[in-house]
Amino acid sequence: MSDLLIHRHGRVLQLTLNRPQARNALNNALLTQIAEVLEAAAVDDSVGVCVIRGNARFFAAGADLNEMAEKDLPATLDDIRPRLWARIDAFSKPLIASVNGYALGAGCELALLCDLIVAGDNARFGLPEITLGIMPGRGRHPAADPQRWQGTGQPDGAERREY
Repeated sequence: MSDLLIHRHGRVLQLTLNRPQARNALNNALLTQIAEVLEAAAVDDSVGVCVIRGNARFFAAGADLNEMAEKDLPATLDDIRPRLWARIDAFSKPLIASVNGYALGAGCELALLCDLIVAGDNARFGLPEITLGIMPGRGRHPAADPQRWQGTGQPDGAERREY
């Protein structure tokens, strides 16, 4: 079974994060798949928009900490994640995050990279890595609240995201 399910609905390309056993934690392999699919979609004239979604309980619970824990200092300093985030961020067509459940850490950052976030009633956003002594890695922080998330690690619900 693939960690990324890809479906077409007319001009809409839907990417579904599919690591339920890991709460859709974003490992390098999954981020690479997302980047590769988006790069192909960017040059495909039949794709007009891309939607990234998770499942009912988790959009993405964050980075795969098990994968990160295995790295020594040189491997950490040469991490491919910044390049993967840049490749995802370079997607030139509308990118929508359809968020239900938790979007934490790297999952929140993935949602923030999107042009639009459609949040379900049970959506919860946060950057809890600060509670582990880890600086949030990547993503757009378009409002003041993500700065509060970085300082406290406390998640917020979709109702606070109305601007």
